[in-house]
Amino acid sequence: MNRRVLNWQQLIIITIFSMMALFGCSAKYTSNSPKYTKYKGEINHHTRLIKANRSELFDIITDEQSYKKICDGLLTITYHPPLPYQAGTIVSTQVEVRQQMHWQSHVEEIIPSQMIRLKFIDGFFAGCTEIWEIEQEGEMTRVSHTTTVNPKNIKETLFWVLKARNKHDDIIETVLDNLQASVEDDGSSVASGK
Repeated sequence: MNRRVLNWQQLIIITIFSMMALFGCSAKYTSNSPKYTKYKGEINHHTRLIKANRSELFDIITDEQSYKKICDGLLTITYHPPLPYQAGTIVSTQVEVRQQMHWQSHVEEIIPSQMIRLKFIDGFFAGCTEIWEIEQEGEMTRVSHTTTVNPKNIKETLFWVLKARNKHDDIIETVLDNLQASVEDDGSSVASGK
């Protein structure tokens, strides 16, 4: 009897904690933009204003070797045919920091120098969407990275809220910092191999 009560107590504690985490805490990078209402789940959105032209930034993201450089030490990235990067390309990703995760995503749509939309095929994010948006703002370019996150059950929800969200945010912020540094530092560019 004690064992059963303990299990119910644990379940109640986990449920209360989960509800507090889901509804009582907001994440720094969560977006409520109406632009993403067609997607289910949490909208995790990161953005950076970079002094570079759109095509240069787009080329870094879509060129495997250039993208690997800005992800170095964080993610191992491999692009699979069809190549060059286009709708249909498969992107394999392995997280290299803290708790290792891996997944594959499928490039669904590309608007050159403006937008890339991918669908996660497997792993924790399976069924979710990743979007890169590149928008000119005067002499600067806003690069946004958005991931929809829709955990399938309470265990995945707890994993996202308690562990993965902060790790994901740290990685994406570092990738955006590296992207910015690659085009702004000393006039050098990852895309040009410098």
